[in-house]
Amino acid sequence: SSIGRTLTNSGGNYPWQVMNESDTIQRYHMNGKLYEREELEIIQRHSADCKTFFDVGANVGNHAIFFAKVLGARKIFAFEANPFTVELLKTNVLLNGVGDVVDTSFTGMGLGERIGNFVVTESTPNNLGGFRLLKSDNAKTDLKIEAEILVSPLDSLSIPDEPDFVKIDVEGMEMDVLKGMGETIRKYKPHIFIEVDQVNSAAFDKWLSDSKYVIVDRYKRYRLNENFMLIHESRHQ
Repeated sequence: SSIGRTLTNSGGNYPWQVMNESDTIQRYHMNGKLYEREELEIIQRHSADCKTFFDVGANVGNHAIFFAKVLGARKIFAFEANPFTVELLKTNVLLNGVGDVVDTSFTGMGLGERIGNFVVTESTPNNLGGFRLLKSDNAKTDLKIEAEILVSPLDSLSIPDEPDFVKIDVEGMEMDVLKGMGETIRKYKPHIFIEVDQVNSAAFDKWLSDSKYVIVDRYKRYRLNENFMLIHESRHQ
C-alpha cells in the first residue's frame, strides 16, 4: 500500500506519495528530505530570472515541485518516459496543489533524436529512475521488457511556451535528447542543467563547443556520471 508523507524544506510543506520506501528517490521523501539537495541548490543559484522550466526525466516530481514551490516557476513541462512512474508523478503534482503550473501532458513518452519505438527494460527494483530505453528493433537483451513507448524529438512537439531553463536527467540518453531539441536550444538559448554519463563525455565536450555553452557549475554525486550547469555564452557574464 502507498504511504503519504510530508516533508518540510525551504519553509514549505510538501506532501509526497511513497510507493516504495526503499526506492532511491522515494526514501528521501519518506525521511523528510528532497532528493539531490546539492544539485537543486546549484539550479537555484543560476535560475533567478527563469520562469518556464522543462523537466526532462521528471521521475516522481522531486525537481518539478521544487521549481514550482521554491523557485516560483510560472510554468513547468514535465517529461517522464517510464510509464510506471507517471501516475506517481501526477499524484505528487496534485497533492502539492501545482497542477496549474506543472504540465504533465507530455508524460508517458520519451524524448530522443528522432521518432521511434523504444522498449522499457526491467530496472533495479528499488530505483524507478534508473530504467533505460532500448530501440525496439535491436532490443537484444536478457532483461525483461516491461513496456513499449514512443520517443520523439522535443523540436517536433507543439509546446506553447519557450523554455528559460531545461533540466535533463535521462540515464545515458542525454546526447540524443540534446540533438532532438537542437532547434529549441538555438532559438531560445535556455540555461541547462544536465546529467552526463561518463561514456558520453567526449560527445558532450564537442556539443558544448559547437553550441557555445559554458560550464558555470558542476556536481558529481555518482561515480559514472556528473551534473553540469550550463549557460549560453551570450547570456554568461
